[in-house]
Amino acid sequence: MKIEGIDHVSIAVRDLESAERLWERIFGKKAESHSVAGGTKHARFFLDNIAFELLESVDPDGEIGKFVQKRGEGVYFVCFKVDDADDVAAHLNSIGLKAFKFGDTERYFVHPKGMNGVLAELTEGDQREATET
Repeated sequence: MKIEGIDHVSIAVRDLESAERLWERIFGKKAESHSVAGGTKHARFFLDNIAFELLESVDPDGEIGKFVQKRGEGVYFVCFKVDDADDVAAHLNSIGLKAFKFGDTERYFVHPKGMNGVLAELTEGDQREATET
């Protein structure tokens, strides 16, 4: 069981195009991938071994839309790269955190109440391979 590092950071935004222009100026480069999945538009920047992801809800009542309405724009979750998501989730549950699978997917999340208010995701994959342009 090992947490290897941060895979990506996801930021919830109201307007993807506007946020993308800002982060292009900050990073000095364009987003490397774009996709729409699960009612969310994504733009991803890759900085060495970490992806930086902007998320905009297609539906105001979707998860990202609700987050932005309630808390405003900002960090939505941090995704940790792990060697074995099942083992890491079991470990986190054993120390009192709440790691759970999201819907009918194989993706694990860790509830923010036990993580100082930060939602976390666990992934074994490489985000560069998982993106669509």
